[in-house]
Amino acid sequence: MKEIKKASAGSGKTFTLAKTYIEILLDKYVNNKKDREGYQHILAVTFTNKATAEMKDRIITELYILATHPEKSDFIEDFKVKYGSIKGIQTACSEILKTLLHDYSRFSVSTIDTFFQVVLRSFARELGQFNAYRIELDREGVVNETVDAILEELTDEKDAIVKVLTDMVARQLDEGRKADPVSALRGYALSIKEGAFLRALEVAGLNYEEAFSSQNISDLNNALKKRKGTLAEDLKAAALNLKNKCETEFGSGYDANFTSSFRNTLETLISGSKSGVGAGIFASNGAKCFDGRKVKDKASEATKIAAELEALRVLCLEITTLKIIEDSLPKLSLAAKVISKFDEVTKGKNIMCLDESTQLLNDLIDGSEAPFIYEKIGVRYDSFLLDEFQDTSNIQWNNFQPLLDESMATGGNILVVGDTKQSIYRFRDTDWSILENKVPLALDVEPRSLGSNFRSGKNIVEFNNDLFKWLPKRLDDKIAAQTGESEGELLQSIYDEDVAQEVMKGFDGIVDVKRVQEDEMIGKTVALIKDLHTKGVPYCRILVLLRKREQCTAIAEALVADDIAVYSEESLRIESDPLALLLSSVLRYIDNPSDSVSHQIIEQNGIEIPASYNSLVDLCEQIILSIKSRYSGEEFAKSIPYLDAFVDIVKNFELNNGNSLHTMLAAYDRSKKLIASAPSREAVQMMTIHKSKGLAGYFVIVPFLEKIGLFKEGEKWAELDKNHTLPKEFGKAIYTPYVSSKSLETYFSEKYKDEYRQSIVDNANLLYVALTRAQYGLYLLAKAKEKENSMSSMADFVIAYLKDRGLLREDGYSIGSIDETIEKALAQDVKDQEKDKAKSGEHLALGYPVSSSRGKMRQSNEAGDFFSRGNSYAFEKGKEHRQRGIVLHDILSRITVKEDLEKAVSLEAAKGTLDNPEDTFAFLSEALDSVAAMGWFDSSVKVIKERGIITSDGKSYRPDRIVLFPDGRIDVVDYKFGAEHDEQYTLQVRNYCELLKGMGYSNVKGYLWYVGENKYICKF
Repeated sequence: MKEIKKASAGSGKTFTLAKTYIEILLDKYVNNKKDREGYQHILAVTFTNKATAEMKDRIITELYILATHPEKSDFIEDFKVKYGSIKGIQTACSEILKTLLHDYSRFSVSTIDTFFQVVLRSFARELGQFNAYRIELDREGVVNETVDAILEELTDEKDAIVKVLTDMVARQLDEGRKADPVSALRGYALSIKEGAFLRALEVAGLNYEEAFSSQNISDLNNALKKRKGTLAEDLKAAALNLKNKCETEFGSGYDANFTSSFRNTLETLISGSKSGVGAGIFASNGAKCFDGRKVKDKASEATKIAAELEALRVLCLEITTLKIIEDSLPKLSLAAKVISKFDEVTKGKNIMCLDESTQLLNDLIDGSEAPFIYEKIGVRYDSFLLDEFQDTSNIQWNNFQPLLDESMATGGNILVVGDTKQSIYRFRDTDWSILENKVPLALDVEPRSLGSNFRSGKNIVEFNNDLFKWLPKRLDDKIAAQTGESEGELLQSIYDEDVAQEVMKGFDGIVDVKRVQEDEMIGKTVALIKDLHTKGVPYCRILVLLRKREQCTAIAEALVADDIAVYSEESLRIESDPLALLLSSVLRYIDNPSDSVSHQIIEQNGIEIPASYNSLVDLCEQIILSIKSRYSGEEFAKSIPYLDAFVDIVKNFELNNGNSLHTMLAAYDRSKKLIASAPSREAVQMMTIHKSKGLAGYFVIVPFLEKIGLFKEGEKWAELDKNHTLPKEFGKAIYTPYVSSKSLETYFSEKYKDEYRQSIVDNANLLYVALTRAQYGLYLLAKAKEKENSMSSMADFVIAYLKDRGLLREDGYSIGSIDETIEKALAQDVKDQEKDKAKSGEHLALGYPVSSSRGKMRQSNEAGDFFSRGNSYAFEKGKEHRQRGIVLHDILSRITVKEDLEKAVSLEAAKGTLDNPEDTFAFLSEALDSVAAMGWFDSSVKVIKERGIITSDGKSYRPDRIVLFPDGRIDVVDYKFGAEHDEQYTLQVRNYCELLKGMGYSNVKGYLWYVGENKYICKF
């Protein structure tokens, strides 16, 4: 089987994947002597952890239904045709499911990155890597460290990097932005680690070691000086030559037939008062040369001077391009520095960024055959199910292709599923053309569309069907007009016949498009949400989609001000919680005691500053305990997820970077500071369009529709056009031109054209994703414009579509009955809630197949020592347990004086090992009182806790507590929590005392303290 499924929004993609997976399992079972382990040879790949979990859940659930109640399965009718007996299908699925659950680790459904990491670790030796290297997902964090390291090394204001930073700041000011050299440098450094950088190198046929070597940069500087030295004279000569040719060909008609701007331009070039102009005025078709009123056939007349026009146009292209190259050269030196320092940081920490690991794997297996890969990973897959393939990068495709080739050669199964219309991650280096062009060619199979929509109501599906049938031609025309190319069919090839879907839901739904004033946008959005809720829609069934995170913040603030809860990524920021913010302030004051703001916050809240700490995590936990003493109960409970997330960030930092508080706070400030949380029924869901792909919402609101633009100008990594006329040295590097329509008059015109085309595709796809999430209601809010004919955003095209179809009214467009739609939605809401409850409480009670225990590991019978009834500790006599002793021992190890007990118990409770900390405190407090006369916990003594003593033969002994009294005597105390074993324990404490005597201490006594018995015995 080889299939490519083009799965439009809501077309049942997960259903298709799960069905195909189970079908392959059944084929293996039927054809291979009841093979129940077929899953071991199937690899299913998705692109997010959420999609992975969803696919696993769907496969397991469907197997369970087929194994228990096959008549309820959505697959059973098709399976009956292929496999016949329902009883046989039920038996097969039951056996397969039991085996799979017992062997779950070989159930290979994963993200594409997870699979590649498995492969990569198998090649650690060949790559020269330690097998313990760590994959770093936060590439931005590593880039920030790189930038910090570069800035720390800047000592000379004449340093070339300082000049680059100055230029970057000037660019920020020119664009009306805040001057921030550090953020500018970080943005530039991050661009070097993005896919566009590697793509530009690849197109130019270069590698970065070659392109950014000091020798190459020196050669470029020399070539630049040399060419600039001759270009001015060449320009003058070419301008004079063109003027002479015009006068020769047109005589007295020269002044009359040519535009004054053309004639003036030639004169200034000849005089040398202008070093260059836009190349467009010298286009060979003569469009800007002749006065159209006097020369009817400009193209025909232009042929007389075509060669001279072209010569001057080329020189103008060279001049404008060389200016860009000249501005880029200092940045090339900086790029070399960034690359070098980035490698230094990653090697020093033994980490590898995720995208770089994929590239490394690509370089390693380039041209290798699949058996070589299988041999290393120890698994041979014959079937592949590849999901969301429109989000694949070229590197990922190249890594997968050998495996797919092997599968085809051995008669395996391949299902590739994706939708080019939902490719919206080009900034992550994805390439929709892989699914559109490369996969069909490699598999030699035509894609088939899943043509039904199981998500949305009739009005929503038909609106999208017609809009995205109308839109592609207009966008293709826009591309042609903007790039100066002949009319193409780029969007029309993507939005082909599969864009029209068949309606499968039995309700109409609502589509509502409104044009509103910009200052009314937020208010109208809030009013719409309140209106839907008033009509009975739960807040959780309202999904607000936005183009930018800043818009999420603005609308969230307005909703919260109106006492409407919001669930969004921004609302889950750690520092949106007051107690997490208080923790941060305490740490900042400890790091910088002159921070008066933090000091005032600490005083106002009465937080105790820890006198000492063993680690950053220990410091945080002590501060949290102090906060808890001030904010107990419900207020503190609400903050626990945020405080936990804060401590997690600190732990991860400490693991890789040590215990520098100042450095940790800098890393924390750069982190995303987000927590994971489940949505609430009382909260409106809000997210960016990029985050919403794969999701659906009952009622979807898309405000600020005009923010889905067409093209955004900016600096891009780019190679020279292939037809450039500059010396060959300039083709050995890539540059950072400011890509805009002005790029058409440089040798970066192809970059602009490609970027414009791809941006139009990106934004059309963003519009498609936003408009296809809704199930019952779709609401679009777009800014009203004074000039309706200016087409600068996707919102303009939506309005133009409504106008062209005669659907546009004064305030917009609306279709569907609100009352009927909400009635349908609420009925479905009840069903979905019941389904969620059933799903969360469902258990698969099928049992596991168990083979003979001979040769297998057997469970220790001492498990009862570790767990007490009810998962709580029994404190009365006779019920001591081993785990209880371990926990109590840990608490005592933290105590120097009795006053430390409360803090020690709280720390243990925070770890989750105490269900009843109050009982523990009371128990140990009584125990400490029972030995008060011994002075072991007095402030007047010196205490050594859990300190190892190493003997000359290398053995190590660790007394629980050594108490040094002011008069020179020493007590060695060993805590015991079980029954008395005098002989065994006496030998232990005797050894401790002998060791101390051997170290020169004479007055030593050894004690066994039976804590639970309030009893101590002097044994030596």
